[in-house]
Amino acid sequence: MHKLNGLERFAPGLAELSVEELKAIEVFTLLWTLFEAQALDTSATPKKLLSFRSAGSVKVI
Repeated sequence: MHKLNGLERFAPGLAELSVEELKAIEVFTLLWTLFEAQALDTSATPKKLLSFRSAGSVKVI
């Protein structure tokens, strides 16, 4: 995935990841961005995450 090549200087080893690993990173990043925007009002602070969890919005297993 050439679109991540520029990140190698910030994340050494990124170029050695498999296509499946890079896809997992891409999917997680998209899902996290959506979650942060919709559930946390674009502010994923530890306090907000704990508040979200305490409100029963998510179950921790």
